[in-house]
Amino acid sequence: MVEKKYDIICFSNCCCDIIFAGLDQLPLSGEEEYCETFEVTSGGGANTPMGLARLGAKTAFLSALGNDVFGRVISDNLTAYGVSKEFLQTGGSTWVSAVLSTKEDRAFASYAGVDLQIDKTLAKKVLQSTKHLHCNVQYAIKYKDLVPMCTEYGVEPSFATAYDPALKLGDLEFLLSQATLFTLNNDEALALTGAATNEDALRILSGCCGYVVITMGEHGCIATKDGKSWHATAAAIPVKTDSTGAGDLFTAGLLYEYLKGSSVEEQMKTASASGSLAVTYHGGMTQAYTQEAVYELRKTIEVKRT
Repeated sequence: MVEKKYDIICFSNCCCDIIFAGLDQLPLSGEEEYCETFEVTSGGGANTPMGLARLGAKTAFLSALGNDVFGRVISDNLTAYGVSKEFLQTGGSTWVSAVLSTKEDRAFASYAGVDLQIDKTLAKKVLQSTKHLHCNVQYAIKYKDLVPMCTEYGVEPSFATAYDPALKLGDLEFLLSQATLFTLNNDEALALTGAATNEDALRILSGCCGYVVITMGEHGCIATKDGKSWHATAAAIPVKTDSTGAGDLFTAGLLYEYLKGSSVEEQMKTASASGSLAVTYHGGMTQAYTQEAVYELRKTIEVKRT
């Protein structure tokens, strides 16, 4: 058997986040608010591979960046956190999001830049290089040949999602049936399934995918796998600062333990700790995000069978 170069390759478009954090409130139309801190950093789809690499997984990122200052910010951050840029495409303009963040809420103004392009030649090269492929399910829909090719090359696919009220569960049934793991937040789960509660949403989704995890912010997360269910608390943190990137880094923690072959309980602990750590500072990935800090927070998390 040929040894794979990477433990995991993540693919998605990504953006440069311009974060106005620590606002007392989101500004009303025609009004101005001053923030406590200001950050320009990589965001969106870049957070999960950076978190995975920081935790210790051999990780590459398949994405597209513009030839501009915002693209250089993301490229430099990928390098700093140990993510391979072997499959990074460049040209055009980078996606940019202005993030207005209070302790309780966020608002975005975004610019859509250059789109990632994947053909069968590139897909083959990517799948020959990795054990696992992770993306938002919307990208798996867009690049429809990629997931069927995973079986041919012995690659495990996993999916997250983004909130999209137009997305229907019936559109995803084939993809979810192929996935080793599907993770989404509470609002996404309720919108996708039409369920009244997250427990009902988890039950519905378990009929489509063998392993499903739903995040619930300060209420932790719930999961089901092989007919068994769990609940994990959120980590005990001193103060919530900014939730930007928390979901992406939750996924990084979950996938890291999954790739190691850890139990569901251990996966949920690291995922919950990883997502909780992200809300203790401004922005998604910073130097404050370390394996040591994540594992320290793990000590405050309880996982119970439900």
